[in-house]
Amino acid sequence: MDTLFGIKCKDCVVLAADCHAAFSVIRLKDDEDKMTVIDDDKLIAAAGPNGDRRNFVEYIQKNAHLYRLRNDVKLGPAAFANFTRNELAYNLRNKPMQVDLLVGGYCQETQTPKLYFMDYLAAMQEVSKASHGYGAMFCLGLMDRYWQKDMTEEQGVEVIRRCINEMQTRFLVKISDFKIKVVDKNGVRVIQLLLTQPLQLQPQPFRPQQRQPQQRQSQQRTQQPHPQQQRQQQQPQPQRPPQPQRPPSQQRLSANLVRPASRGSMADAKAREPVGVTRAKQWTPEVENAFRLQEAGYRGVEDALALGLDEPELWPEGYIRMLPTRKSIENGSRVLLYFRRTPECDSRRLHTVKIYRY
Repeated sequence: MDTLFGIKCKDCVVLAADCHAAFSVIRLKDDEDKMTVIDDDKLIAAAGPNGDRRNFVEYIQKNAHLYRLRNDVKLGPAAFANFTRNELAYNLRNKPMQVDLLVGGYCQETQTPKLYFMDYLAAMQEVSKASHGYGAMFCLGLMDRYWQKDMTEEQGVEVIRRCINEMQTRFLVKISDFKIKVVDKNGVRVIQLLLTQPLQLQPQPFRPQQRQPQQRQSQQRTQQPHPQQQRQQQQPQPQRPPQPQRPPSQQRLSANLVRPASRGSMADAKAREPVGVTRAKQWTPEVENAFRLQEAGYRGVEDALALGLDEPELWPEGYIRMLPTRKSIENGSRVLLYFRRTPECDSRRLHTVKIYRY
């Protein structure tokens, strides 16, 4: 039931793997890391039986380290992929191992990312996107549709996120936990995604306040003749998308900020404590941004600014686009949490949003 995804972007390679370990029909754990770092600039994702997968990946990792110690030179992504394929071919004729691999790396000589596809029959090919396991049956067409030659890291992560959502929607077995890693010229890092709500390939804005006009139209259809019905449906349609209401939400996010007197003095911002708190009752753009801030560990925008962060980056619709998590900032690292362009706070999570008063 292993699932691997890989996609090559303009300056990096994004790999994803599920975190489930199973034996026969028994699920053993949900925090297995199936991606292994090689020499800080290469990444190998493996799928297969637990014994074969662990033994082969550890054997490859230690031999790559041994080559670096003996020759004082790191294997490049192409050399490492060919070495791995050669070992798979040797084992195929002596002690076969059912291991499928995706190898990603960043070539420091050519300044380009590399992605290689390998299966247990020792077949290897350099590709731009790849998948192993049952995920390949669902998501190869999705990758072909959205992959572009000059994709950014954010776009690559979004494609992987769509693939994960497709698996969660279509596959018979529940695969809920995935780990995503990115390898580029700076090394390997982990990407955390908010997967609390399924994505839509053609997302529609969440507008619960427009349900009443739709009910009125359904009543008018039964009372008025057909020609008048067409005129009434054509007139309100240009006013239906609330595009003019979104820029004010973006302005309100910046207008509600109470900044310290100087950017360097954060003591005043840290000293501010809320005087009250209420639960959100109805969805608004402010509630949506509060939900995203609290998912990253902040009480509000002031709480994020007090840690020395810049003002959150916004989508054109006024929603927060990306935030570093509070825990990673306090630990000295920087783990980014990406959000979609469409609302993520649905009715099931609306009651969890806290609105603080200062």
